[in-house]
Amino acid sequence: MRAVLLVLAAVAVGMAGVPALADHGEVVITVIDDFDSTPPGQGGCEGEANSCFTPYRASVDVGGKVIFRNTAEVIMVFQSGTIDEATDDFVSGPVQPGESFEWTPEEAGEYMYFSQIQPWASGVITVVEAPEPVEPVEPEPVEPVEPADPVEPVEPVDPEPVEPVEPVEPTEPAEPMDTEPATTPPAQGGCLIATAAYGTEMAKEVQQLRELRDRVVMGTESGSSFMGWFNDIYYSFSPAIADLQREHPAFRELVRISIVPLVSSLSLMHHADIETDAEMLGYGISLIMLNAGMYAGIPAFGAILLVRSRRK
Repeated sequence: MRAVLLVLAAVAVGMAGVPALADHGEVVITVIDDFDSTPPGQGGCEGEANSCFTPYRASVDVGGKVIFRNTAEVIMVFQSGTIDEATDDFVSGPVQPGESFEWTPEEAGEYMYFSQIQPWASGVITVVEAPEPVEPVEPEPVEPVEPADPVEPVEPVDPEPVEPVEPVEPTEPAEPMDTEPATTPPAQGGCLIATAAYGTEMAKEVQQLRELRDRVVMGTESGSSFMGWFNDIYYSFSPAIADLQREHPAFRELVRISIVPLVSSLSLMHHADIETDAEMLGYGISLIMLNAGMYAGIPAFGAILLVRSRRK
């Protein structure tokens, strides 16, 4: 019986000597808990671009599964490549908070990725070939060991009695302090169409639009309500238009020229003193009418003049 036990022990030692292979069949990438979707240097990801996703550098086997889980409170669009050179390995489309996007790599290599709406948030995925399983090494038989001489029993020692310890009186619990929970303003995404048109989200025009939204429009209750309604509609189609601009330079130049009047008219609000909802409503209606006149009224007036000239 002792010999059988020794052989089983040797087998267990031999199996323990085989290195265990890491399971790279699936990896889950999430957003950090205190994610802030403002750019680095303004509070986003504590100023470090590689601290927005966890893990920042993920590893998965070829044919495995990569799960992008949006644990933030804003919409995200996961795109392979970088903001300067996006690739078509994968693009998720708008991923709502609490939802996920899955991608199965087919080739080994290193894949950069970023969020189209928050382009400073990026990460790296390393795809490797799955290692072949290692066959276990059969241990050599171990010769049985002769039993040692029996050890004489030791007489038990009587333990000394221990005096009981007096119980400590419980203390009264401290009264909880009344604290008000801190409120954090909701994070906002970037302007995808303008960013793609000007080539970078650090362009002067894109920065002006962001400052107008954060410092002027979001400063009133009516402006905040309008931005919530506007974002739901805008981010439903803007990723597709941004992709078309990156794929077709001529279309990007056309979009850049067409948004010049809009950016110029919105810059007027930087000089306005808006403190109440009524003032915000008045300036907003005026800008809507101004842009309607530029984008619809002027072309319509030109078309009427052209028709009249042909009739003459």
